Amino acid sequence: AGRLAETLASEHKGPDDGERQRVLAEQTAAARELAAKSARIAAVTEQRDQLDRRRELLEAERKRKLAEAREKKKPDLDKDEDGDTYMCSPADSPTSGLNRSQSSPNLANSGLPCSDEEVLVPSFDRSTKPTKLAPSSDQRARDFEPFWEDVGCGRTGLKNLGNTCYMNSIVQCLNNTSILVAYFCNGQYRDHVNRRNNCTR
Repeated sequence: AGRLAETLASEHKGPDDGERQRVLAEQTAAARELAAKSARIAAVTEQRDQLDRRRELLEAERKRKLAEAREKKKPDLDKDEDGDTYMCSPADSPTSGLNRSQSSPNLANSGLPCSDEEVLVPSFDRSTKPTKLAPSSDQRARDFEPFWEDVGCGRTGLKNLGNTCYMNSIVQCLNNTSILVAYFCNGQYRDHVNRRNNCTR
Protein backbone atom coordinates (compact mmCIF):
# COMPACT_ATOMS: atom_id res chain seq x y z
CA ALA A 1 0.00 0.00 0.00
CA GLY A 2 2.90 2.38 0.78
CA ARG A 3 4.51 1.65 -2.55
CA LEU A 4 1.24 2.19 -4.31
CA ALA A 5 0.83 5.56 -2.58
CA GLU A 6 4.36 6.62 -3.54
CA THR A 7 3.74 5.56 -7.14
CA LEU A 8 0.53 7.52 -7.26
CA ALA A 9 2.23 10.53 -5.67
CA SER A 10 5.09 10.39 -8.16
CA GLU A 11 2.60 10.12 -11.04
CA HIS A 12 0.76 13.16 -9.72
CA LYS A 13 4.02 15.07 -9.21
CA GLY A 14 5.31 14.49 -12.73
CA PRO A 15 2.83 16.61 -14.67
CA ASP A 16 2.97 19.41 -12.06
CA ASP A 17 6.76 19.65 -12.28
CA GLY A 18 6.63 19.68 -16.09
CA GLU A 19 4.02 22.46 -16.06
CA ARG A 20 6.05 24.42 -13.54
CA GLN A 21 9.20 24.08 -15.65
CA ARG A 22 7.30 25.17 -18.78
CA VAL A 23 5.90 28.23 -17.01
CA LEU A 24 9.35 29.02 -15.61
CA ALA A 25 10.88 28.74 -19.10
CA GLU A 26 8.19 31.07 -20.52
CA GLN A 27 8.82 33.61 -17.77
CA THR A 28 12.57 33.45 -18.39
CA ALA A 29 12.05 33.96 -22.15
CA ALA A 30 9.68 36.90 -21.48
CA ALA A 31 12.23 38.45 -19.10
CA ARG A 32 14.97 38.06 -21.70
CA GLU A 33 12.76 39.62 -24.39
CA LEU A 34 11.87 42.49 -22.06
CA ALA A 35 15.56 43.06 -21.28
CA ALA A 36 16.39 43.05 -25.00
CA LYS A 37 13.61 45.58 -25.71
CA SER A 38 14.81 47.77 -22.85
CA ALA A 39 18.35 47.63 -24.21
CA ARG A 40 17.11 48.59 -27.69
CA ILE A 41 15.08 51.49 -26.26
CA ALA A 42 18.09 52.68 -24.26
CA ALA A 43 20.30 52.50 -27.37
CA VAL A 44 17.78 54.46 -29.47
CA THR A 45 17.39 57.06 -26.70
CA GLU A 46 21.16 57.44 -26.44
CA GLN A 47 21.43 57.80 -30.22
CA ARG A 48 18.68 60.44 -30.22
CA ASP A 49 20.41 62.37 -27.43
CA GLN A 50 23.66 62.30 -29.41
CA LEU A 51 21.84 63.60 -32.50
CA ASP A 52 20.23 66.38 -30.43
CA ARG A 53 23.60 67.42 -29.00
CA ARG A 54 25.15 67.37 -32.47
CA ARG A 55 22.26 69.44 -33.86
CA GLU A 56 22.68 71.99 -31.07
CA LEU A 57 26.41 72.24 -31.78
CA LEU A 58 25.78 72.70 -35.51
CA GLU A 59 23.14 75.37 -34.81
CA ALA A 60 25.51 77.24 -32.49
CA GLU A 61 28.27 77.05 -35.12
CA ARG A 62 25.88 78.31 -37.82
CA LYS A 63 24.80 81.26 -35.66
CA ARG A 64 28.42 82.11 -34.89
CA LYS A 65 29.39 82.06 -38.59
CA LEU A 66 26.32 84.14 -39.47
CA ALA A 67 27.26 86.73 -36.85
CA GLU A 68 30.83 86.85 -38.18
CA ALA A 69 29.57 87.30 -41.75
CA ARG A 70 27.27 90.12 -40.65
CA GLU A 71 30.13 91.83 -38.85
CA LYS A 72 32.28 91.61 -41.97
CA LYS A 73 29.48 92.93 -44.20
CA LYS A 74 28.56 95.79 -41.88
CA PRO A 75 29.67 99.06 -43.55
CA ASP A 76 31.67 101.68 -41.76
CA LEU A 77 29.08 104.32 -40.91
CA ASP A 78 31.56 107.16 -40.68
CA LYS A 79 33.53 106.65 -43.91
CA ASP A 80 32.50 105.89 -47.44
CA GLU A 81 34.64 103.69 -49.68
CA ASP A 82 36.29 106.79 -51.15
CA GLY A 83 37.17 108.11 -47.69
CA ASP A 84 34.63 110.93 -47.64
CA THR A 85 32.76 111.50 -44.44
CA TYR A 86 29.04 111.48 -45.11
CA MET A 87 27.54 110.61 -41.74
CA CYS A 88 28.54 111.85 -38.32
CA SER A 89 27.54 110.76 -34.88
CA PRO A 90 25.14 113.01 -32.94
CA ALA A 91 27.91 113.87 -30.49
CA ASP A 92 30.11 115.29 -33.26
CA SER A 93 27.48 117.42 -34.92
CA PRO A 94 24.07 118.73 -33.94
CA THR A 95 22.66 117.60 -37.28
CA SER A 96 23.12 114.09 -38.60
CA GLY A 97 23.99 113.50 -42.25
CA LEU A 98 22.29 111.19 -44.69
CA ASN A 99 23.42 107.61 -45.09
CA ARG A 100 24.26 106.73 -48.69
CA SER A 101 22.26 103.81 -50.01
CA GLN A 102 24.29 100.67 -50.62
CA SER A 103 22.59 100.24 -54.00
CA SER A 104 23.59 103.73 -55.15
CA PRO A 105 26.85 103.65 -57.13
CA ASN A 106 29.75 105.82 -56.04
CA LEU A 107 30.40 107.87 -59.17
CA ALA A 108 33.67 109.26 -57.81
CA ASN A 109 35.13 105.75 -57.66
CA SER A 110 33.46 104.32 -60.76
CA GLY A 111 36.40 105.08 -63.06
CA LEU A 112 34.12 106.59 -65.68
CA PRO A 113 35.37 109.77 -67.33
CA CYS A 114 33.53 112.78 -65.97
CA SER A 115 32.22 115.22 -68.51
CA ASP A 116 33.22 118.85 -68.07
CA GLU A 117 30.16 119.98 -70.00
CA GLU A 118 27.57 121.91 -68.11
CA VAL A 119 24.40 120.01 -67.31
CA LEU A 120 21.42 121.63 -69.01
CA VAL A 121 18.62 122.38 -66.59
CA PRO A 122 15.20 123.08 -68.12
CA SER A 123 13.94 126.60 -67.58
CA PHE A 124 10.56 127.17 -65.99
CA ASP A 125 8.16 130.00 -66.69
CA ARG A 126 5.91 130.43 -63.68
CA SER A 127 3.82 133.05 -65.45
CA THR A 128 2.14 130.33 -67.50
CA LYS A 129 0.50 128.89 -64.40
CA PRO A 130 -3.28 129.33 -64.42
CA THR A 131 -4.56 132.11 -62.19
CA LYS A 132 -8.06 130.71 -61.91
CA LEU A 133 -8.58 129.16 -58.53
CA ALA A 134 -10.49 125.96 -58.01
CA PRO A 135 -13.96 126.40 -56.50
CA SER A 136 -14.19 126.05 -52.77
CA SER A 137 -15.15 122.63 -51.53
CA ASP A 138 -17.75 124.22 -49.22
CA GLN A 139 -19.90 125.15 -52.23
CA ARG A 140 -20.28 121.55 -53.33
CA ALA A 141 -23.18 119.51 -52.02
CA ARG A 142 -21.87 116.46 -50.28
CA ASP A 143 -23.78 113.23 -49.88
CA PHE A 144 -22.18 110.79 -47.48
CA GLU A 145 -24.87 108.14 -47.84
CA PRO A 146 -23.47 104.72 -48.76
CA PHE A 147 -23.77 103.79 -52.42
CA TRP A 148 -24.08 100.09 -53.17
CA GLU A 149 -23.19 98.89 -56.63
CA ASP A 150 -21.15 96.14 -58.17
CA VAL A 151 -17.88 97.61 -59.43
CA GLY A 152 -16.50 96.00 -62.54
CA CYS A 153 -12.88 95.36 -63.40
CA GLY A 154 -10.99 98.59 -64.07
CA ARG A 155 -9.25 99.27 -67.34
CA THR A 156 -5.49 99.28 -67.43
CA GLY A 157 -2.69 100.06 -69.83
CA LEU A 158 -3.55 101.63 -73.18
CA LYS A 159 -7.28 101.22 -72.49
CA ASN A 160 -6.99 103.66 -69.59
CA LEU A 161 -5.23 106.58 -71.30
CA GLY A 162 -7.80 109.13 -70.19
CA ASN A 163 -7.51 108.30 -66.52
CA THR A 164 -3.89 107.38 -65.89
CA CYS A 165 -2.46 108.97 -62.78
CA TYR A 166 1.13 108.46 -63.85
CA MET A 167 0.65 110.13 -67.22
CA ASN A 168 -1.25 112.96 -65.55
CA SER A 169 1.57 113.57 -63.07
CA ILE A 170 4.13 113.67 -65.89
CA VAL A 171 2.05 116.18 -67.83
CA GLN A 172 1.67 118.32 -64.69
CA CYS A 173 5.44 118.30 -64.17
CA LEU A 174 6.13 119.31 -67.78
CA ASN A 175 3.27 121.78 -68.02
CA ASN A 176 5.31 124.85 -67.03
CA THR A 177 8.45 123.91 -68.96
CA SER A 178 9.12 126.69 -71.46
CA ILE A 179 10.21 124.35 -74.26
CA LEU A 180 7.03 122.29 -73.99
CA VAL A 181 4.83 125.39 -73.87
CA ALA A 182 6.51 126.74 -77.01
CA TYR A 183 6.14 123.32 -78.68
CA PHE A 184 2.37 123.44 -78.30
CA CYS A 185 1.82 127.20 -78.68
CA ASN A 186 3.85 127.46 -81.90
CA GLY A 187 2.05 124.50 -83.49
CA GLN A 188 5.15 122.29 -83.74
CA TYR A 189 3.16 119.36 -82.34
CA ARG A 190 1.24 119.13 -85.66
CA ASP A 191 4.32 117.69 -87.35
CA HIS A 192 4.27 114.74 -84.98
CA VAL A 193 0.54 113.94 -85.00
CA ASN A 194 -0.22 110.47 -86.39
CA ARG A 195 -2.91 111.17 -88.97
CA ARG A 196 -3.00 107.61 -90.32
CA ASN A 197 -4.38 106.04 -87.17
CA ASN A 198 -7.89 104.74 -87.86
CA CYS A 199 -8.83 104.95 -84.19
CA THR A 200 -8.41 108.75 -84.07
CA ARG A 201 -10.36 109.58 -87.24
